[in-house]
Parts: sequence; C-alpha cells; structure tokens
Amino acid sequence: MLAAAVPSPRTVTLNWLRLAGIIALSCAGVGLFVMGREIPSVSMTAWVLCGGAASAVMLELAASQTGKLAATRVCAVAGGLLSIGAAYALVRPASLAAMADARVNPIGPEWLWLAVSLVGVAAMSGLVLMTMLIGHAYLTESNLTMAPFRRLNGTLAACMIVRAVVAVGATMLMVELRPIEGFWLRWGFNIFVRWFVGLLVPGVFVYMAHDCIKRRSNQSATGILYVASVLIFIGEICALSLVTATGLPF
Repeated sequence: MLAAAVPSPRTVTLNWLRLAGIIALSCAGVGLFVMGREIPSVSMTAWVLCGGAASAVMLELAASQTGKLAATRVCAVAGGLLSIGAAYALVRPASLAAMADARVNPIGPEWLWLAVSLVGVAAMSGLVLMTMLIGHAYLTESNLTMAPFRRLNGTLAACMIVRAVVAVGATMLMVELRPIEGFWLRWGFNIFVRWFVGLLVPGVFVYMAHDCIKRRSNQSATGILYVASVLIFIGEICALSLVTATGLPF
C-alpha cells in the first residue's frame, strides 16, 4: 500500500493499482489467520488496527476500480500506516520480553526504534515488490511512461540508504556505547545475513536496475529487481527477528 501511493495514480495502470490491493488484501488475510491461530493473546488494539487496514485496502480496490484516483492514494496511505500500527501492537510485547531476557538496554526510547524498524520493513518489502511488478506492465502497456518506474526505483534506493544507515550505523553505535553480553555469538549469523544479503547485494542490484531504467531496458530492470526482491525479503525477515530479539533498529 505504501508503494501504491508513491507514483501518481494517473501515471500507472489500473491493473497495477488493483494488483497492489489484491496482494495487500491477501497478506492481510494470512496475517489475520495467523493471529487468531498462533498468537495466544492479541490485544483489542491490534485487532482494531488489522480490521482498519483490511478495510482501507478494500476501499483502495473499490476506488481504483471506479476511477477515483485521489481516493485511491489516500486509502493506500491509510492502509499502509494502519498495517504498520497493527504490526507494532503485535510485535512490541514480544520485543520487550526478549529484550529483558537478553538484558538489552538500547539508547533512547525502545518504542521509537521498533517503529522505525517496522516502517523500514514494510517500505522495503512493498517497494521492491511493486517496483518489480510495474516493470511487467511495460510488456503490455505501450503508452506507459518511464516516470512511475523511475520514481519507484528511486524511492526504493533512498529507503535502502536510510535502512543501511540505521541498521548498521545506529545499531553499532548503540552496541558500542552499551555492550550486550554475547552479542555476536548470539546473533552474528543473522546480522551477517541481514547486512550482506538484505542490504549490500540488493543495493548493487537496485543500482543496476536504475541504469537499465535510464536506458529504457525495462525487461532487464524487471529481472534484476526480481532477484533483488528475494534478497530483500530474506533480509527484512532477519531484521524483524533481530528487532524483536534485541530492540535494536536492524
């Protein structure tokens, strides 16, 4: 949903906007199923936010289908923010418990770093997926300009830079100022996967896709972003696991 709000709805295809809503609604359905089946106690706040996110996604689908482009963007933003809020309500209790067990005391408010990390996980995952999918649209839409592809890939690159600064720079500063016993022994492998597989390698691929987009080589850019999306998903899964375990902004 966040990715669907980046380009102007007038510059993309109806099928792409509809696909964004369908993917988001499918993820919401899976999430609600897992919440009800696997999590022993879910707060009312989490349920309300999940219901609100699902409703916003359905409104986005309806607005895009009826050609109400301004409403489509508003609903997309609302759906993205509500889903991040729901994730925060679900993850924070587990994160606080894990931090207490690991004796982690991050610098600054714990809730802020958790929120920053969850926004990053959502933005990275959604942007790379929808940027890759809009590349497919050029196979059938001859009148589609390069502007939405360029804007989505640029936003993904900017988001990746911010994620790298926070996940590497801020995290290492916190660990240096407030050392955690057995930090590298406990989470060293996951940290390597998160940094190398989830940030460094896909960063190279996103730059390669940028070069292909400048040359109007849409199929090459789409193929590169397909590989980058797999790596970014792996990295963000590791990041979410590390954030929950340590409270640090991976």
